[in-house]
Amino acid sequence: MSQHRFELIDRFFQIKAKITSDKPCLEKAEPLLKISNKFNPNYTPSNRLSVDEIVARFKGKFRYKTYNKNKPTKWGIKIFALADSLTGFCLQLMPYFGTEKTYTNLDDLIPNFMQDYANKNVKVYMDNYYSHPALFLKLKDLNIESTGTFRQYRRDIPKIIKEAKTGKKRTRYFELKSQLYALKWFDKREVRLLTTNGDLTHTEIKSQRGDIRKKPAVVLDYVQNMRGIDRLNQKTSYIK
Repeated sequence: MSQHRFELIDRFFQIKAKITSDKPCLEKAEPLLKISNKFNPNYTPSNRLSVDEIVARFKGKFRYKTYNKNKPTKWGIKIFALADSLTGFCLQLMPYFGTEKTYTNLDDLIPNFMQDYANKNVKVYMDNYYSHPALFLKLKDLNIESTGTFRQYRRDIPKIIKEAKTGKKRTRYFELKSQLYALKWFDKREVRLLTTNGDLTHTEIKSQRGDIRKKPAVVLDYVQNMRGIDRLNQKTSYIK
């Protein structure tokens, strides 16, 4: 396909003209979301997946347009996405449409994303916007291991974890429920993780100066596998 033909299709592309419900944004996007999900049966992802938000650039008028200073694209339509951590292949999409959303909260959205991967030895990684004990226990019921940073002042974080102090290079572990652990580790700043993968060991790594340091294995695992959406953003940036 030539660039000119692609630009013409992009210019005149329309999903649905006639709206019959009281949720116009959701009704317009639904056919496109169904088409995107048809690619999944033809792709076998790794067992490492990551959840995060994408901001799709949009300069027109739209009531649910958002601003996120931490994303490559600041203004646009926020999209929750599930991607393969190793390749950045997008597996699930759900745009944020405010009051028109199909889920009641993120605790319903994430398990819905992961439903097809239950009992398949899959691990999912997320940041502190999503992570909290109740969600991780829901995923554990699906036999899905999860790891993510957490905000320690959420209501369901026990007081003993909120008040726990970490000195330099010190690691503290807490067992919240069976096979659900919280970790606090001080490097240049305090790192806080929730995990159900059960690996509480330390791994030796070599710094740029050649020094040997010990780092919690779960932290290394998180850093290596939380890049799925970053890889997806990198690929989509080439066609903007």
